[in-house]
Amino acid sequence: MAEDSALPGDEIDQPFPLRARFVGRFLPFFLLLLVIVSVAGGIGAASIMESIYLDVAERRAAVIDKAVSAELPDAWRTLAGTDDLAAILASPEGVELTSYLIAESDELGLSHLKIYRTDGTTIFSLDPRQIGEIESNASFAETLHGDKAAERKVLPDGRAVYELYIPYFSPIAGASLIFELYEPVGQLDSALLNAGLPAVVMLAALLGVLAFGLFRLVARAQRDIDGRTALLIDFRSRLERFVSQGAVRAARESVGARNLASRRIEGTIFFSDIRSFTSFSEQREPADVVAFLNRVIAAQIDCIERHGGDVDKMIGDAVLALFQGEGRERRALAAAIEA
Repeated sequence: MAEDSALPGDEIDQPFPLRARFVGRFLPFFLLLLVIVSVAGGIGAASIMESIYLDVAERRAAVIDKAVSAELPDAWRTLAGTDDLAAILASPEGVELTSYLIAESDELGLSHLKIYRTDGTTIFSLDPRQIGEIESNASFAETLHGDKAAERKVLPDGRAVYELYIPYFSPIAGASLIFELYEPVGQLDSALLNAGLPAVVMLAALLGVLAFGLFRLVARAQRDIDGRTALLIDFRSRLERFVSQGAVRAARESVGARNLASRRIEGTIFFSDIRSFTSFSEQREPADVVAFLNRVIAAQIDCIERHGGDVDKMIGDAVLALFQGEGRERRALAAAIEA
């Protein structure tokens, strides 16, 4: 007869897979969280860096305006308001103003400097060919609402710079101007990186230590769960030896239910009893009687199970078993003859 398939409720024999759940569910989430935190930190750092560059550029625009206003106020005022840019820049005052603006740019270490009116007209540029051009890009448009704007770009010569647009009102020129300054990328970025990298590394290290500690804790808990489960399975197996497999199967099938489900079955009863056992036991020592009884009962149980029967109970020297399924009568009879 083929062996029975796994009994219902066998899943309760499996210890809760805490470590597998931790590795399969928590660690991916933890790594995703670490990536999100890193990305958010990078975005935040980039935003802070951009804000710092804009603040520095705003101060430099103020420095340029104050310096030019103090040295060449009339030329500065005329340049901010005239439509004939070529004429004013070709005049002696314009030439002096251009030289002064170039000197200020060099002193501040700017890669490039352009100054616009709010209508987009370029009134000054370190590249004379750009003077008089109309600027209308998105960053320039932001400054018309009073906002500062920044854009990172790479110049044709390969240098990386921040293109910074700063709205500024010049009291001496009496006009709202837009300063476009190019700040070289590098020095400030390196300073911020040197300041922030240790904090990021420390955070990553702390998270790594936390994850390792949690894994060790979960592994220890898993060992405890496995050990307790093994003890419970062994205890349950010992108890199951005192009841029939049918009772065990019925109990497992009712896992989670309040009551055991009853059902009608057809079966063949096997009953055996040792002849003259009472007189036999009265004439021998108890230990000998128990040893004899164990050997006889064990032999009968072996025969019953070999023929597909299920021992229901043992009462003294009697054995009661149940045979079900196809050929139950034949199998019960064969077990009785062999026993």
